Parts: sequence; C-alpha cells; structure tokens
Amino acid sequence: MRFPRISPRSEHQSNHLPARSCLRGEALNDCIKAPDVRLGSLLHGVYLNVNYDPESRVIAAQRGRGTHDALDALDVGINSTKVNWIVDADIRSFFDEISQEWLVRFLEHRIGDRRVIRLIQKWLKVGVLEDGIVTVSDRGTGQGSVISPLLANIYLHYALDLWAERWRRREVTGDMIIVRYADDFIVGFQHEADARRFLDEMRKRLQEFALSLHLEKTRLIEFGRFAVRDRKERGLGKPETFNFLGFTFICGKSRRDKFLLKRKTQRDRMRAKLRTVKQEMRRRMHQPTPQQGKWLWMSSAATSTTMRCRRTFEHSWSSEPRSPNAGGSHNRVFSTPGPASGSPSQT
Repeated sequence: MRFPRISPRSEHQSNHLPARSCLRGEALNDCIKAPDVRLGSLLHGVYLNVNYDPESRVIAAQRGRGTHDALDALDVGINSTKVNWIVDADIRSFFDEISQEWLVRFLEHRIGDRRVIRLIQKWLKVGVLEDGIVTVSDRGTGQGSVISPLLANIYLHYALDLWAERWRRREVTGDMIIVRYADDFIVGFQHEADARRFLDEMRKRLQEFALSLHLEKTRLIEFGRFAVRDRKERGLGKPETFNFLGFTFICGKSRRDKFLLKRKTQRDRMRAKLRTVKQEMRRRMHQPTPQQGKWLWMSSAATSTTMRCRRTFEHSWSSEPRSPNAGGSHNRVFSTPGPASGSPSQT
C-alpha cells in the first residue's frame, strides 16, 4: 500500500515558513537503525519550544514536562484568574483517528529533509500486530510506542493549540486558560457565553482535521473561585467535579473559609492502586517494618493537597531511631526517605 502523495505546502500557508531542519550523516544512520527512538529525539529537537505557551499554559508531553506540571499549571490558572466555567473535553479515539495525511503536512512545515519524512511515513505504515494478524490502517498512530505521543503533540499543536490561542486573543471577552497534556485538555472561561461559543467552534475546527469530540464525555460545568458563591445565590448545589490526568478536581474551602482547589485520585484508579499496594505489602510482609513504611511513603503521590499530610506524618516521626526499650508502642525510625528502588510509579 503506497502512501498518497502530499503537497508540502497547503494553500493557506504563508511563504514565510519557520526554519526547517535537515538530517545529515551519522544522525540519519542512527534513525535508520532505531527509527522509533531516534526519530523521537530528532522531532523533540525540532519542536523543542513549539508546544508551550506560558499564558495559555499548554504543557506538551515532552522531556522534562510531566503530568504534574500540567496539574500545577491548571491549579495556578484557576486560582489566579476569574475562571467560572470549565470545558471538560474528550477527543473520541484520538490516537486511532489521526489523519496521517494531515500529520505529514504538519511535519513538512518544519522538516525540510525528505528522508526523515519518508522514515516517518514508513513507521506509520508498519501496522499493529494483534493475535498474529498485522493490521495496517491509513489513520492513526501506534498508541503505546515511543514516538506516538510526540506525533500526537505535533498534530494537536496545529489542529488545536494555534487556533485556540488565536481565538483567545480575538474572540474572548474575559479570562481564558487552556491546559493540555497530550490529548487531554481543559479550557477555562470567565463567561458562560464565551465557553459555549468556543465549544461549538472547537467541534467544527476538529472536524476539519478528522477528529471529533465524545458527546457523552464532553461537558460544560460551572467551576472556579466564585462558582460556590454564584450557585448558592441561585439556590443551586455544590459545583460539579471534573477529572483530568487521573485526578478529580473539587471546589473546596480552606480553614479560613476561602476557596481551595482540591484534587484527589480518581475513584477507579484509587481502587486499582490499593489492590496493587495490598499485593505488594503481602509480598513484603516479612521485611522489617521501617522498610515497609519507606516503600509506602515513596508509593504515595506528592500533590499540593497531600503535601501537608506528608509533612505532618514526617513531623510525627523523629529523624533518629528510637530504642525498642525506650517504652511506648511505636518504634520511631522514619526520616524523610530518598528515592527507593523498586517503588511503584506515582499515580
């Protein structure tokens, strides 16, 4: 199956394109030997600064930028702006519906070396092996491989990020934030009218690039620093919650009765995590208690709302070991632990 010939420049593109990269010598040989990993390194260099906007807080799935960076960016965005409405959007089968034709056009916008483009096209045509059967499709990228998140990042940069940033400058009448990590993104607005207009126009925009929003999972909710007060004045209940990157965001209150953005692990992921911890603790049941406690410490996620609990826990245990003969039912041997090998990945 031959890949359709694609024009390197679409009709609406300007003649003044950004500097395009070429690959030479040993770098090309490395890509040929290990195309999945080497191409990822190459594309990371070409698109190093293209997917981050400090004002709209678009966090790309790149080196040095993890999910907690996106969570913290959303925390700062909601707490420092007048966001009252949240667009919780979900793209239907994103990795399976990416248009390879549009993806190659986007790559040609920054990469002038046709050899690199051909390598990426070959990688896209490799197919997926399931139950001994190789399936080749003209849509999507192989979800789970090294290069797929980066290709998906590039796709959404052109299909969503640039358009959303232009819409924010020209159309919005109040505050607006957008936080995206890979294909998960949250958009916040000050005014409900802006949020509804953006949602309608975003549907049309994504359809132009062979993407669509999930009707059941995409919703508009009232959420923010003033949502509790506004809903109370209208005789409504508490603001709804939304999920982002495995965490549930909640409108809460601090001890001083001020707005506090809380986040906790999603219910289904918490149950799965507890089952994993239970199995691991049964495997470690014959290890010394301090060693088990150290593993439990490292297995907990350090978020903005859990750090206070961890500091309280740390303060309650002395930094020096206590003799078993000193009395008391506890043998305090904990201090702030360093990274432990074999600890499970943080949720």
